Amino acid sequence: METPDTAKLDDGYVKDEAFGLTNSSNREVTIESDTKGVLGKPHVLACLAHFHGLDKSAGVQWSLRDRIIYPHTFPDQRSEPAWNNMMPSTSIRLSSLTGQMIDVTNRWINNHTLYSVLRISKLTPDFFGLWRCKKYSRNVFEPLVEGTFVLKAEVQEN
Repeated sequence: METPDTAKLDDGYVKDEAFGLTNSSNREVTIESDTKGVLGKPHVLACLAHFHGLDKSAGVQWSLRDRIIYPHTFPDQRSEPAWNNMMPSTSIRLSSLTGQMIDVTNRWINNHTLYSVLRISKLTPDFFGLWRCKKYSRNVFEPLVEGTFVLKAEVQEN
């Protein structure tokens, strides 16, 4: 039986201790993470994007405030293939504004759900704020929906 602290992935149960806090009110795209991050420490955001049908052009786009983090160019929804679906289980390392490494890994957990994990090597003040994960597809019947998440700095007491 599935318990509240487990998630079913690929017919196996995995203990989910890293996530559980969500501040997106959308059921099609959800971002999960700890709501507070610690300066100088690594941080992880996870996005679950649900699609209505199997679509090889589907993908997600990560952004922080108005800055696109991944992919750098938003694929044209009706003509270009989805950039992050070409290698959905591959890790892509990007250098951020502050020189910190951002690692994005995408993986299909079934034919309708894309699981995208964004890992920040070390939090700086630039990483706090409104994060977005937007799903896209060339399928004209697939709604373009985004989930949002506000990452706040944890106050350290001395």
